[in-house]
Amino acid sequence: MKAVQKLFVCAILLASGIALYAQDSTATIHFYRTGAAKGAMVTYKLFTDTTLLGVVKPNTVIHYTAKVGTNEFHSKTEVKKTLSVNAKPGEEYYIKCSVAMGVFVGTPKFELVSKTEGAEAIAKLEAKKEKQDQKRKKSQ
Repeated sequence: MKAVQKLFVCAILLASGIALYAQDSTATIHFYRTGAAKGAMVTYKLFTDTTLLGVVKPNTVIHYTAKVGTNEFHSKTEVKKTLSVNAKPGEEYYIKCSVAMGVFVGTPKFELVSKTEGAEAIAKLEAKKEKQDQKRKKSQ
C-alpha cells in the first residue's frame, strides 16, 4: 500500500513539474484590431516564419502561444512589415494592429500596448463578437 502511495505522490509531483515547465517555457502574444474606420477595407495575413496565424481585419483577435526568446511576425500588403517580440516566460504581450496609409493601399502597422489597454480592447471586441453570435442564433 505504501508503494502505491509513493507512486501516487511521485505522479502528482511529476505532473506539477511538467505544468510549471510548460508555463515557464512559453509566453502569450495577443494581436487585435479594432473596428476603426481608417483602412477598414484593408486586410492582411499575419505570419510567424511561414505559419499563418490568421487574417487581420477590423474587429479581429488572434491569440498566439510563443516560445521564449525572439519571435518574428510579419504581414504584407504593398510593403512587408515585421515585428519582433522578445518573449519572457509566462508573460503576456498585447499588439494593436492597424493600417497606415501607403502609396496605393494601406500597410500593416503593429504597436505594442500596455496589458491594461490591450486586455480592455480585446474584452470589448470579444463581447461585441458574442453579441453578434447571439443575434445570429436568434435569427436562425
